[in-house]
Order: sequence, then C-alpha cells, then structure tokens
Amino acid sequence: MGEVRSVRVGLMAASCCQHVPNTKTVLVGSWDNNVYRYSLEYGQVSLLLRAHSDAISCLQWTNGTLVTGEPL
Repeated sequence: MGEVRSVRVGLMAASCCQHVPNTKTVLVGSWDNNVYRYSLEYGQVSLLLRAHSDAISCLQWTNGTLVTGEPL
C-alpha cells in the first residue's frame, strides 16, 4: 500500500477533488471559493485559483479544461 497523508488545503473544508490523469496532481475545490492545484510529488499546493464568489461545489478536468461550479 502507498503512503497515506493528511494535508490541509485552503482555509475551509474541501468540497470536491479530482486527480488529473497521467500527472501527480490533484485539483481541490473548497468552500473558501477557491480551487487549489495540489502536487502529490512535492506535497504542497502549487497553484491557487481565486475562482468564484461562492463555494466551489463541483469541478471536472476534461481534455485540458477545468470546469467548476458553485451552489445555486
């Protein structure tokens, strides 16, 4: 079994996440209105996207494009 880690990403709870295929990257949507790109290789946030005026409730990475949504 691989290594198990607990990490803090953002100021509030994570609401969604997705592994980016063929990379060592996870995208994390948060209740703090931001999307974080987390590097599994380095164990840290590698990019912060100030994405919305409300919480991120869903995200999808498809063909190099990130789509995010917030609660209605």
